[in-house]
Amino acid sequence: MNLLVKRARSGDKEAFVQLMEESKLSLLAAARAILKDEEDVADAMQETVLTAFQKLCTLREEKYFKTWLIRILINHCYTILRRRKTVPLSDFLPEESKENNWDDILDVRTALEETSAGDRLVLTLFYVEDMSQREIGRVLGISENAVKQRLARGRSHFKSIYYREIGRAHV
Repeated sequence: MNLLVKRARSGDKEAFVQLMEESKLSLLAAARAILKDEEDVADAMQETVLTAFQKLCTLREEKYFKTWLIRILINHCYTILRRRKTVPLSDFLPEESKENNWDDILDVRTALEETSAGDRLVLTLFYVEDMSQREIGRVLGISENAVKQRLARGRSHFKSIYYREIGRAHV
């Protein structure tokens, strides 16, 4: 990826397009963790690509490209939320497939929607995007200890909500 970033920074548009394609799923997952509406997700993605293209020269180190890109996306997501004045809800679960157990997925979605936006984002970046605690801290501009605290709090809150929902469903 570092080579692609270097090529893109030197004006190679094909390299930039390839970088965006490789980052697309990560960006979608992060945007869906913050925004509910798919149109808002699409807007945030579009704004992120445009900003990244315009500001690629400001990236200090190629190895932090993904972190930098997700930070741009998060900023755009929160701008959209401020404009809409809505509560962000998670919608990052996979699209319909034959293997999915929809009762479990709905329980997971409900539990995630009831966690706080900050905890939900940290959980998504950690579990869905497989980012390290250090990377999440860098993206969100918080300490690694704060990330650990949010993960612990988010896991605990998610677990209690999830089991409460399962209990309701099986009564």
